[in-house]
Amino acid sequence: MLELLSPAGSLDALHAAVCNGADAVYLGAEGFNARAGARNFTLDELPEAVRYCHVRGVAVHLTLNTLVADREMARAADVIRLAATLGVDAFIVQDIGMVQLCREIAPNVAVHASTQMSIHSLEGVVAAAELGCSRVVLSRELPREEIAAICRRSPIEIEVFVHGALCMCYSGQCYLSGVIGRRSGNRGQCAQPCRLPYGYGRFDQNRYPLSLKDNCLIEYLRDLERMGVASLKIEGRMKQPEYVALMADVYRKHIDRIAAGLPQDDAEMAQDLRNMAVVFNREGFSTAYLHGVPGCSMMSLHTPKNTGIPLGEIVRLTKSSCSVRLAEPLANGDGVALYDAALAPIWGGYLDQLKDERGETRKAFAAGEGVSFRHTVDAARLAEVACCYKTFDKELSKSLLKMRSLPLQPEEKGTLHFYVSAVPETP
Repeated sequence: MLELLSPAGSLDALHAAVCNGADAVYLGAEGFNARAGARNFTLDELPEAVRYCHVRGVAVHLTLNTLVADREMARAADVIRLAATLGVDAFIVQDIGMVQLCREIAPNVAVHASTQMSIHSLEGVVAAAELGCSRVVLSRELPREEIAAICRRSPIEIEVFVHGALCMCYSGQCYLSGVIGRRSGNRGQCAQPCRLPYGYGRFDQNRYPLSLKDNCLIEYLRDLERMGVASLKIEGRMKQPEYVALMADVYRKHIDRIAAGLPQDDAEMAQDLRNMAVVFNREGFSTAYLHGVPGCSMMSLHTPKNTGIPLGEIVRLTKSSCSVRLAEPLANGDGVALYDAALAPIWGGYLDQLKDERGETRKAFAAGEGVSFRHTVDAARLAEVACCYKTFDKELSKSLLKMRSLPLQPEEKGTLHFYVSAVPETP
């Protein structure tokens, strides 16, 4: 059975992951984790997080995936000791010294080699196993043939990323943030310089030549299962709980179909891809390096932010309004964006007044209808507008808010482990 491993950058995100089918979550506590900018957990909050997960049969992986200075080893040892006492199920580690520290202090807690270790070969996996790791999170740059070859001969479990943001450089080997802003990614402080605009000659503020599309392997889970991958990891400790809820729900559903021996439902897959794209995508998704053909198709060259999905065909554009023949439903509160032909953003906003083709105001429209809405595009740029995208779905967002923290149902059953010790009564 494939394990679904979801991000938990905050308590709300943890609830969202657990309530929507994650088998395990990974989270960071105070320091030593590669997402210092996430909400993370204090050492006082960690016991409740572990308890919440364990009561529901969900494992907790604690991220200790940064390089650690000698002067910090004593504090790192305290964190490891506390986490082991609380019952954390695994440590995700980058620093080889930390691997040894975890094994010495908490020999009964599994150690997973982080993708920050840049392990990309069978030899690297074997070396990690010899250090005491029970799982390796493979580098995201590997094609399917190499993943399969490693899985066939690996002495330990293999974990791969299946969804979320990609680094321009090998994870753990990027020093651009440290060079530009003195914020090292290997210390959990990456400022994401790959999401900034760059140019040569005449600077172009709308060019992002280092920004990669998000990874999405939802259609290839069966392949990964056949290869022997043990765990499927979703990136996103910096993302909102609604994002975590949707990704966990979608991947859980398709993993369960595989476990039940059911074929892929193409209509369901199309709807899930649509919802994932609405919540977040950068000029579409990528299968990253899975097929061994990296190149420009992996890049989101014109925006590092959410692109959305095509809303429909623009039929009329004036200085103050835009009329669209809808390919998607649209309602008050939804977000839209106008782009040029290269998908560089020109204008975006949330709608509060929609009109039909007769000029009458309505709150919602179905796909196939005509609608018009106000915009504030500079008149000098009107000729550049080429397409209209939906960037926020209010109804979908409302449904995801409900999925963030669902209570246990009365019919749900779980396994309760408890221990009793008895001492003979003495005078």
